[in-house]
Amino acid sequence: MLLSHLLAAVALAAAPAAGSDGLSMRVPAAGLDLGDRADAAAFAERIADESRRFCAAYGPRVTPTSQGDLRLCERAMGAAAVSALPDDQWRRFMRAGGRRVLNRLQG
Repeated sequence: MLLSHLLAAVALAAAPAAGSDGLSMRVPAAGLDLGDRADAAAFAERIADESRRFCAAYGPRVTPTSQGDLRLCERAMGAAAVSALPDDQWRRFMRAGGRRVLNRLQG
């Protein structure tokens, strides 16, 4: 159930996905080449920033069993945002080290 809430709450680029409760998180990748290290790092920063904002507002609804620790929500939303990338962009982001940057940013 948690995974379905997370996947429903994450959207990338132009079209946000909304869950049945209307929650959505948008992380724009516009203007970035995810195969470039600097751009992959910039996208990772966007994901980390947006997950912090999103989870500060909706964390208890997204991860109700861990209301005292928003880091779980932030990490889960970050992972969902990366997983939601189209396959070619996902590969480029991973090869450029974007996931490592995101892991470091989210501690």
